[in-house]
Amino acid sequence: MKLSDYVINYIEERNIEHIFGLPGGGCIHLMDSIKKSNIKFIGALHEQGASIMAEAYAQYKNDTSVLLTTTGPGATNAITGITSAWLDSVPMVVLTGQVQLKDKNSNQYLRQRGFQEINIVKMVKNITKMALTIREPEQIKYYLDKAFYLTRNKRPGPVLLDIPLDIQATEINVESLIGFTGESTLDSYHNYREQNVREVVMDKRYQGIIDFINASQKPILLIGNGVRLSGAEDEFINFAVSNNIPVLTTWKAADLIKENHYLFVGRPGSIAKRGANLNQQNCDLMICVGARLDSGQIAYNWDNFAPNAQKIRVDIDIEELNKYQNNINDIPLVCEAKYFFQRLNESKELIVDHIEWAKQCKDLYNKLPLSEPVYTFNADLDTGLSQYINPEYVDIYHLIKVISENTNKNHIIVPGSSGACSEVTMQALEINEGVRVFNSPGLGAMGFGIPASIGGAIASGKKTICIDGDGGFIMNIQELELVTRYKLPIIFFVLNNNGYGSIRTTQNNHFNKELIGCDNTSGLTLPSIGAIAHAFKIKYFKAYNNKELSEIKMINNDIPIIVEVMVDPEQLTLPRVQAHVDDDGKFYPGTMENMYPYE
Repeated sequence: MKLSDYVINYIEERNIEHIFGLPGGGCIHLMDSIKKSNIKFIGALHEQGASIMAEAYAQYKNDTSVLLTTTGPGATNAITGITSAWLDSVPMVVLTGQVQLKDKNSNQYLRQRGFQEINIVKMVKNITKMALTIREPEQIKYYLDKAFYLTRNKRPGPVLLDIPLDIQATEINVESLIGFTGESTLDSYHNYREQNVREVVMDKRYQGIIDFINASQKPILLIGNGVRLSGAEDEFINFAVSNNIPVLTTWKAADLIKENHYLFVGRPGSIAKRGANLNQQNCDLMICVGARLDSGQIAYNWDNFAPNAQKIRVDIDIEELNKYQNNINDIPLVCEAKYFFQRLNESKELIVDHIEWAKQCKDLYNKLPLSEPVYTFNADLDTGLSQYINPEYVDIYHLIKVISENTNKNHIIVPGSSGACSEVTMQALEINEGVRVFNSPGLGAMGFGIPASIGGAIASGKKTICIDGDGGFIMNIQELELVTRYKLPIIFFVLNNNGYGSIRTTQNNHFNKELIGCDNTSGLTLPSIGAIAHAFKIKYFKAYNNKELSEIKMINNDIPIIVEVMVDPEQLTLPRVQAHVDDDGKFYPGTMENMYPYE
């Protein structure tokens, strides 16, 4: 069998239905093999778009996706999506074409030997769990086995296999191929994670954890995406409900518990509802599971993160546990979330019911909402925001409220990865039963909205809602051709705030309103959203104010739609933890319980 046929057959036998990518001379044999298979090739118009689609597809499926690119610029274009998959623990196998081995550069001082040749393996070594070039055809099964094993094993992530053109075309004896046989052959970094440490560490500290929970008056769970990655959704809910412990989530785990669940009490962080942060800060026991506690999650201030709480931190990656200075009383656990909750659910020693504390947290969360669509400077600081929204524009918070009210299990929601489109959505969205929400906050790159929505729509077959900024939207507009090609039921809400709103706000707040490169007064102009919709033959609406959002019923349509939403360029994401700048220009974090403008 030709090696490229073997590779595609191997992928097909794993029940992978789609491969994302672009054709090219460097991967021509692999492309030919796809044509002979039952796998559907999703041909994007740029490798960055293809890599983001594959990442989003894997996020929805919670399983490994496959990306295929050609050599040189095809591979380098895909690095953004690979990076995001690495940071957000998304399982993805990346296949890159490469020049023939005889043309491949082996001189470290020579920049290039073959046409379009580049050492992609060296480039992505630090953002993959494994990256290598296949040099011996008989090794193909071994490295395919290992690649798919590593993407899902322990902490998931991307793997890259670089396959030279002549290797792709080689005839191989399938019967003589040797596979990957187990954990003993892994390198030392992964070998540490393959040891049976999860049970050992958990069992050693089990009694102490039980004692802390029973002794706590105000325990709280902070749930991250590691719970989903380990398949522990049911175990987590069972533990929370059995012990009536209130639940906070990160943005990546936002849809693991619905808004109106009696134990859900918010998504804390730099940008959050006040009740969520106050609940976190008031607890005396923080049980943090599968959340890597990035800078935004702790508001750039580890010392102020649940400052009065004993902390039990559970993560599969020891480096995540080690990145902050631990208090002597903290309990870091290298453990899978599923085993952690299974072990606690088996316990007969958890005897304290925390229902009154849970009610207190829920009441506080509900008492401090984001207020009504139009805020004024005279708003009650205890209950609503003190922000004036020009009624001639659409209030972003009103948009998210309407989306919350009109989505159900038939929808997925894909906010952009940075700026107001991401911040306001994840701060204000009320998630109903069955709604799936995902983005890529680790990298937070603009340009994720369109391709991520495509990947999610193809993976799910559901109606997809994308909330994107005008700046991020235009960065991958070429992929709208796929939306038209496949008639994907995606509605894009494009927030037109005349440029890069979050950058403009930062420059206004900290640099004496000296703007550069963020709007049409400072060196940035953006193309017409309406003209883009027309070019791709996508139905288009424009909403100037809240009243005109009455067309929101179209989110249940089965055709693609673009809605340009005119928002006030001066509207802020509030409340938020506000950083402070001293006279020397150094930034200092605020505290999570004191959110601007309530400090």
